[in-house]
Amino acid sequence: MCGISGWVDWSNKNDLLKEVTMIQRMNQSVYHRGPEEGGIWKSSDALFGHRRLCVIDAAGGKQPMIYKKGDKSIVLCFNGELYNFQDLRNELISLGNQFKSHSDTEVILMSYIQWGEQCVKKFNGMFAVAIFDEENQKLFLARDHLGVKPLFYCTRGDSILFGSEMKVLLSNNKLVKPEVDKEGVAQLFYLGAFRTPDIGCVFKDIHEVSAGNSITFNKSLNNDNDNNISFTTTGQKEYWNLKCLPHTDDVHQTSKKLRGLIQGALSRQLVSDVPITFLLSGGLSSSVLVSLASSLSESSLPEPCPINGSSVLKTFSCEFENDDNDYKEEIEGPKKPWVEKVVNNVQSNHISTQCNVDNLLNTISLPMKARDLPSFSKWETPLRLMLNKVKEHGVVLISDEGSDEIFSGYEWFRKQSVLNMDRLPWIGNIYNNINNFLKDQILEQVDFMKYGEQVYQNAIKNMPLLQGEDETQAKQRVASWLFIKYFLVYMLEREDRTSMSQSLEVRVPYCDYNLVEYCWNIPYHMKSIDNIEKGILRRSMYSQLPIDILTHTKDNFPLSVKDKNFFISICSLLEIELNNPSSPILNFIKKESIMEIIKNKYDEKYQTYQNQSVIEHLLQVNTWIIEYNKSTTTTSSSSSTTTKPEIKKQGETKKPIQPL
Repeated sequence: MCGISGWVDWSNKNDLLKEVTMIQRMNQSVYHRGPEEGGIWKSSDALFGHRRLCVIDAAGGKQPMIYKKGDKSIVLCFNGELYNFQDLRNELISLGNQFKSHSDTEVILMSYIQWGEQCVKKFNGMFAVAIFDEENQKLFLARDHLGVKPLFYCTRGDSILFGSEMKVLLSNNKLVKPEVDKEGVAQLFYLGAFRTPDIGCVFKDIHEVSAGNSITFNKSLNNDNDNNISFTTTGQKEYWNLKCLPHTDDVHQTSKKLRGLIQGALSRQLVSDVPITFLLSGGLSSSVLVSLASSLSESSLPEPCPINGSSVLKTFSCEFENDDNDYKEEIEGPKKPWVEKVVNNVQSNHISTQCNVDNLLNTISLPMKARDLPSFSKWETPLRLMLNKVKEHGVVLISDEGSDEIFSGYEWFRKQSVLNMDRLPWIGNIYNNINNFLKDQILEQVDFMKYGEQVYQNAIKNMPLLQGEDETQAKQRVASWLFIKYFLVYMLEREDRTSMSQSLEVRVPYCDYNLVEYCWNIPYHMKSIDNIEKGILRRSMYSQLPIDILTHTKDNFPLSVKDKNFFISICSLLEIELNNPSSPILNFIKKESIMEIIKNKYDEKYQTYQNQSVIEHLLQVNTWIIEYNKSTTTTSSSSSTTTKPEIKKQGETKKPIQPL
């Protein structure tokens, strides 16, 4: 697991050998993603940086990795893991290629040399790949099928910049300014902490390579002309997507095939030279992975693998204070007993961490700094606390992320009112009353309701259809598409940034693209067979887990709104900011509307999940603008204005920020 960074410029105007200090700065910004090793490759046209967390072949997998063809170099920086690298290595050897190491990094490099840009179609893994090809004068960027690993890029004049996180690009302050335009403002206040692919990254002119896509930049043939940009590109190209096919397997065949696909994905993802640990929440999906891992035969384990038949698995969970009270309102019992049942069943060495309101408040801005965007600290802080404990026992964690999306396990799939929505289901009504809080000047320039409709229409416009489905089936397929292709983006981003901020690698077997392809075409009535969510997954594991675990219904995540002290505390924090005339959030919101909630923070009627989300988001946005020194611009037919937060220096007073 790693962090990558790069800068390419083919023009005659800029000798990048003079910019080594800048690539070092960009590379250092993602030190947390790879604290064990760092490397730089440099030429007059390109700079590549790499930070490494060693998981496979520590000696042979050093990066940037270079292949020489005469006097030309082909240079690779790669973040992630290639799970089928052993099979590909054998195939490449049979084609006459020779290897110097046993790393998956060299397999990726040699795959590119053998198959060119089509190599990504051969990969099974989580990856963000950057290749600078001196021979063919091009930069090739590619991202894994589901978007487990991030890859951002931007162009500025003749320069192309890329990196594992947006902070890599922002670190190059010579070229990249932290600007937000009307599109970014709309994302901030309509989507909240959720981000969707294809519509940008909030920051102006910063882009993300989409899941299952690649992009190539070629040196321009007219490079000597001062009026021409030094590169050309045809934009992103899709190498993988979901396809609609009739599901012809019956329930028994589906259950059997699912078990094989899950077991195969898990087995592949156990390849490692370092210890592997497991998330165990007590829910069905994580219990399945832990139980399967404990029963895999020696012959089905990959090489190298730190787990064998006599291994005691290490499992981890996180609980909120007062979990027992929170859960009793929703299900028959708290989650903790279900964790204990699985632990007893597989005899794992289990460690549980606990999160309380003080933890949430003391680290409320850390998730934002990890994502470079406002975040849901109440969701990400518990995960951070648990991963911090995991790091003491291993470098790799197996997670069940993605299971609810591919098996349509959320309650939303069972509600007709949600299926009838013409907006993203998870946004719901959280931000739909945004008009009550935003200033008229903002609402005049950004139509949030229209924006929400556009986001939804853009999300479904390229969705494949299956002929013959009735109206309800078609709507369930739309929901499945939205959750796999859009909601999962936030969940994977959350897990990547939170884990990598702790220098920990998280693997997600349920995001294996073969498994996702199969689940996509299972009709919802079969996914929810036996009138229970993820019923088909339960059927496939009848011989694997005790019956009471298999029939235990899905728990709701214990959102911290159930602890009124968190809500009261964030209201108090936001009140301080609203009473400070220099607070940037005052440029966007009607203070009196928010103050009504704050003044009634002790009233249970106001202690709602929706109010908590709005209060926390505004607090996060305010901190984000200050921390990142945003420049916010909007342009109308009559005017263009720019607002820059003035960061307070010692001995100075902040200047008030002017409205947009």
